[in-house]
Amino acid sequence: MNRPRWNPDGTRVAHNVLVAGRTRVQVVPVRGGPAVVLTPAGESETLTGWVPDGSAVEVVRREGDAWVLRRRDPATGVAGELVATGVTAAARAPAGELFVVRTGVAGIWRPDAGGDKDRKSTRL
Repeated sequence: MNRPRWNPDGTRVAHNVLVAGRTRVQVVPVRGGPAVVLTPAGESETLTGWVPDGSAVEVVRREGDAWVLRRRDPATGVAGELVATGVTAAARAPAGELFVVRTGVAGIWRPDAGGDKDRKSTRL
């Protein structure tokens, strides 16, 4: 288990797992039951954590020529909202505020609400 992250209600843990040389994300129910692998076979992505309401996990992955932060449904693995592009790492503060590290740009950034997912952010 690598980088385990509890969901907000404490019933599931998401974590990274190495499968066939690729980093994949899976979710495990705390009280037992099968793990759900969220990352499609043959792909690679890294868990950053849960959204504050527990409705999705956020992952960093390569899509085409860009690194992106994307959400996945924790029950099915279906890809959801594209949160930001040009991101190599992300984390949420205890209050839920999102912070990212951008590709090739020094510093920690906070994506602007409602902004262009490619560029709008505030450097901290």
